[in-house]
Amino acid sequence: MNKKIILLIVVSLVWWGWFIINLKATHVTQVSPPLQIINKHEQYINVKNQVKEIHRQRMMEQSKREEYELAKISAIEHTKRRKLQEIASKEAERLKQEQQKSKWMTFNASYYGPDCDGCSGVSAAGVDVRKSVYYDEYRIIAADTNIVPLWTIVEIQTPNETFQAIVLDTGGAIKGYKLDILVSSEAESYRIGRHDVKLRMIGKYE
Repeated sequence: MNKKIILLIVVSLVWWGWFIINLKATHVTQVSPPLQIINKHEQYINVKNQVKEIHRQRMMEQSKREEYELAKISAIEHTKRRKLQEIASKEAERLKQEQQKSKWMTFNASYYGPDCDGCSGVSAAGVDVRKSVYYDEYRIIAADTNIVPLWTIVEIQTPNETFQAIVLDTGGAIKGYKLDILVSSEAESYRIGRHDVKLRMIGKYE
């Protein structure tokens, strides 16, 4: 075969090979951009979803913080209301006691001596009454503790005198609005007799 023909065939083959390779490269170049666009879109979607999830979590955390703050504020308000109610209740009780202190009540008073029949000379509060009719400058009386409790300081107006006294004793016959006022002896109690008196509570002995 002629060398020129062989050379021409080789050159033709090389050219066609180069043409085919370039054609494939051109095809790949034309196909790649759409694939890149798709990949970038997927990445965008993924990033967008991640941002949404982060936003959702932050909103949940914010909601929890707000719920906690509201619960704390509610607890503080409840404590304030309870304290105000306690203060109001104490104030009402104080006013009630003050009104009770200033309220005069009528009692039927009798008198007794430390030497009375069946008396031990020691009061229900444990005070020895045989030496004096006074306890710390207060006259000693017996009363119904359901009405006037032990150790209550009272003011008494009798037909003859007004004095302050302290409830240190009780008695089987001293029920309701009755008083027994301590005097020096049973003989003295018989001499004075019985009469109505006015009484008001002043306070508690400290």
